[in-house]
Amino acid sequence: MARNIVLIGMPASGKSSVGKVLAKKTGFDFVDTDALIEARENRKISDIFAEEGEPYFRNLEVEVTKELSEKENQIISTGGGLVMNPLNVENLRKNGMLIFLDRDVTHLIPTADRPLGDTTEKMQNLYKERFPVYTKAADRTVKVHGTIEETAEDVWEAVNEVE
Repeated sequence: MARNIVLIGMPASGKSSVGKVLAKKTGFDFVDTDALIEARENRKISDIFAEEGEPYFRNLEVEVTKELSEKENQIISTGGGLVMNPLNVENLRKNGMLIFLDRDVTHLIPTADRPLGDTTEKMQNLYKERFPVYTKAADRTVKVHGTIEETAEDVWEAVNEVE
């Protein structure tokens, strides 16, 4: 089994919520890449985007994924756009299994704190753009259709499938 479980997917797909449940179940550490970046920068992602721009934020993601790839026994919840950079996928795949949490686009709720997903239209466009990247990057895909606990159980089963 991979030494890390990496959750990828759209904003609002449940990566952080499912990740926390999985961390309790496995005893692994829970790490949210967006929260880690916010803590290091001492500001919200929306502020980083507004003040420094998206390229600056994406560089921070590369630094974080490089660091996380050197650790083990983690449940890593990634930012929605993190896998758009192949370097991040490569870093996380070094010792992690990437699980795409595929939540139907109609259930992705836009929020003001998501600079690229603050409207329904933006969320739908992001989904169209990113879906092929998520499926290509993922070692496994888990459809999100039940409770957080049920999805966490589905992820755990996917991680433990014998190929």
